[in-house]
Amino acid sequence: SKATVSVLYWQPSLPPRNKKMEQEVDGYKVLVVGNAAVGKTSLIQRLVKGIFNLVTRQTIGIDFAIKTVQSGDGKKHNLQLWDIGGQERYEQMVRVYFTSAKGALVVTDLTHANALEFARKWKQKIDEQVLLPGDKQLPCILLLNKEDKILKTDPAPFSTETLDDFCQCHGFLGWYFTSAKTGKNINESVTNLAELMVGMSQKEENSDPSKNKIQLVKSTNKKKKCC
Repeated sequence: SKATVSVLYWQPSLPPRNKKMEQEVDGYKVLVVGNAAVGKTSLIQRLVKGIFNLVTRQTIGIDFAIKTVQSGDGKKHNLQLWDIGGQERYEQMVRVYFTSAKGALVVTDLTHANALEFARKWKQKIDEQVLLPGDKQLPCILLLNKEDKILKTDPAPFSTETLDDFCQCHGFLGWYFTSAKTGKNINESVTNLAELMVGMSQKEENSDPSKNKIQLVKSTNKKKKCC
């Protein structure tokens, strides 16, 4: 049986559309992955619609959303956010979902004891399934979500040093404590990822055009040793 696909589409108010404007807006496919119930859908709703719902339905298969952001050079970019269900039954479909991706947000539940281990596994899936030209990894940002559930009087679950080392070891290009409830660091993290994708795309354009193709790679069971 085929998985149900639902579409969540929203864009900020823009001036009247015209062909010149459309040509100036680039599109980037962004994967939003993580275990079930870590808050992926809530993060996207906060980012795209500016809202937070205490109760959200479980993502069945995949949801879509579009967010237009502006990079430092003033250009607008459409981020095509692919909210991929975190249930195990969808894992066999990730190869199809990951095709043509330009970047990824790996979301994990900050309050869970195994938050970093879950994030590592999702990053490994991405690296095993898709590569950019030149065998480069997709730019990935780690989002440690549900920061609002950590009491101010409690010690931070992970130190800055621990997270910096973890990201360096596993190929994340940055990390953020986020909260879909308060909106903390959501726009900042997505803007950071957009800047990284734009930078990498510009480098690809200056390289050999024949190599500018997204590569799907065969899955392997080999585990990378951490530094």
